[in-house]
Amino acid sequence: MKRVVLMTLRGVGLAILAILGLSLGSVVRLYVIPKVIADFSEEPAAATEDASGKKVAYWTSPMNPGVVSLSPGKGPMGMKLVPVYADQMGSGNSVHLGAPQIQNLGLRLAKAEKVVSTESLRSTGIVAYAEPTITDVTLKISGWIESQAVNYVGQRVSKGETLFTFYSPELVSTQEAFLLGEKQQEQGGDSLLGAASPSGDVLPAGERLEYWDVPQKEIEAIRELGEPKKVVAFESPADGWIVEKPSFAGSYVPMGQRLYRIADLSKVWVYVPLYQSQLSMVSVGDEATLTLAYHPNRSWKGPVTYIYPEIDETTRQVQVRLEFDNPELLLRPGMDADVTFGARPSDDRVLVPRDAVLVTGETRDGPDGQVKLGTAFVRVGPTSFEGRTVTWGADTDDQRLEITSGVKPGEQVVVTGVFGLNSEMRRRQASLQLVEQMLKQKGEEPEKKNSAE
Repeated sequence: MKRVVLMTLRGVGLAILAILGLSLGSVVRLYVIPKVIADFSEEPAAATEDASGKKVAYWTSPMNPGVVSLSPGKGPMGMKLVPVYADQMGSGNSVHLGAPQIQNLGLRLAKAEKVVSTESLRSTGIVAYAEPTITDVTLKISGWIESQAVNYVGQRVSKGETLFTFYSPELVSTQEAFLLGEKQQEQGGDSLLGAASPSGDVLPAGERLEYWDVPQKEIEAIRELGEPKKVVAFESPADGWIVEKPSFAGSYVPMGQRLYRIADLSKVWVYVPLYQSQLSMVSVGDEATLTLAYHPNRSWKGPVTYIYPEIDETTRQVQVRLEFDNPELLLRPGMDADVTFGARPSDDRVLVPRDAVLVTGETRDGPDGQVKLGTAFVRVGPTSFEGRTVTWGADTDDQRLEITSGVKPGEQVVVTGVFGLNSEMRRRQASLQLVEQMLKQKGEEPEKKNSAE
């Protein structure tokens, strides 16, 4: 009984070893590196045809396709070598397969489709101040800032609100002339006390104060006071936020120097850089939609207002300007924003399933920058496939890739078994190279196969 059990265990062990051997053999069959065998041939001469008259490219082991020989015989494991026919080898990046190989690789095909559709252009932009809403506060006379009621950047101001008080000897003397003129006018005399204008005419002192942007209520206060004020208050000329304040209390201010910059954020601009190839999809007046990452449920709509005429020499991009209303002040200058331009009819596109492209990670220079490369296998015969380098672009929502070159509409591409087919093609290329080296060592020229076959 013990002997029967031992024999049974031995039989099971041998069976397991046999199964493992078959599995390893199938793995080696795809990925083993071809090697030359020598001195195993039973026939002294290299055979180029078998008994049926078909041309033989080389001989190999049925259990180890990495074994390559120019003559029939037995392999290292004692098994009889089998022929690999020339019409099975293909040429270049093409490969011919038998029905069993196609079944073992599990190849499945799909057709490259030509799609005519509307498409939207998506890009990113930068929120900026709308230039027409920016106001600079300057003075038309020189003097000193006595005090500042608005004294930090980011402070909101209203039109007519006091910004600062200002002292200037020229401003004081003009007030004196203004009051003297007012007094003479009351007495029925000439009130044209003032200074000469650029045209040579004499300007009344009151008019000069207005030209210097002295607020009307300050002029009325001077008139009521009846004497010059040492400092005069100046007001904000617009509603908005203080975005720049290069001045401080006590500082001397020459004529024309900027004291404040005020921007109204109720309207903003957004700058979007686009490549030259994308400009055909955008026109002035087109509506665009803006979204923010931190406000995913909100969107803003605004028009394309301007496309700048110059191209950035570094990025090779063109700036497109959009305008958006910002009543809730959620769009802040400097923010990144996602912009989608309105859908419009697009050029015909070739789409293939995502799995049909073996992405290599390689790129090359194109007219609009770097293009992405990959490999796709196209059916060129009933059981023949050609590996092609393709360039691809957009990844669609339905798991398809846009092919920009390498595959034509209507061609069938491999979508399942791509990795196995790629390995088989490279193994055969390596075997052919080895055969060519062996023939050259024997002093024979390898037969050139016509790629058109």
